[in-house]
Amino acid sequence: MGFLIAQKSWDLPIVGWMAKTLGCVPLSRAADMVHEGTGELTVHEDAVLGRGGTRFLDELKPGDAILWREPGAAAGAPEQKRRVLAVLSQTELRLQPASPAPSPSGRRPPREGAAAAAAADAAAQPLSEAELTRLRRTARGASARPFRVAKRPDHSAMFGEVLRRLERGACIGIFPEGGSHDRTDLLPLKCGVAEIALQYACATGRAVPIVPCGLTYFNGHQFRARAVLEFGPPFSVSEEQVAPHCSLGSLLTRATAH
Repeated sequence: MGFLIAQKSWDLPIVGWMAKTLGCVPLSRAADMVHEGTGELTVHEDAVLGRGGTRFLDELKPGDAILWREPGAAAGAPEQKRRVLAVLSQTELRLQPASPAPSPSGRRPPREGAAAAAAADAAAQPLSEAELTRLRRTARGASARPFRVAKRPDHSAMFGEVLRRLERGACIGIFPEGGSHDRTDLLPLKCGVAEIALQYACATGRAVPIVPCGLTYFNGHQFRARAVLEFGPPFSVSEEQVAPHCSLGSLLTRATAH
């Protein structure tokens, strides 16, 4: 059993040595790749203007994210976060269109394929002179704010190693919450388990069984405390779930090749 482990832990002297000895697989997490950006910025819907020596071309690439707090926000207020769609210059960015507002049930309505593609194409266009003039005029009266950069991790090496191990018949352990905590409820689940299962099915034409496990501690902070590990029945992704993923993967592969 080889567990996925955060790259941040993998790089620690003692923990990293134990992880390598136990056959773990390192995983870069976006939360561990956040750093302060240079300069300040103003956000205007899906466009960003930098000031104070911003270096967008050097610090950002499409797929990364920027984080900032609105002027006047309380110290503990959550940061705003938007994904970068295009880096136009050292002082100009295009952001991905904001997600639709969630429905009363809490679910965000999906974007229609054609509408989402049209919005992405429009947002990727360089800022016109008229738009720049308008944004700069607006920016003069706007409060610039510092920002942070969240790099988008490259998981290709991790997925490659995981798929090779599965093909050899090994087991992979993954904590789907993506982090450790001592709360009594679950954190939002990550989609890594599904991505691994879908990639394996596309690559081999076979399904890999997924075994859900539940870990319960009775005295979590006590040395050698009792714990119960429960196993649920194995399940696999269905052919209906795999087919669209494989089609999308082949399209992305052809686009990358061209």
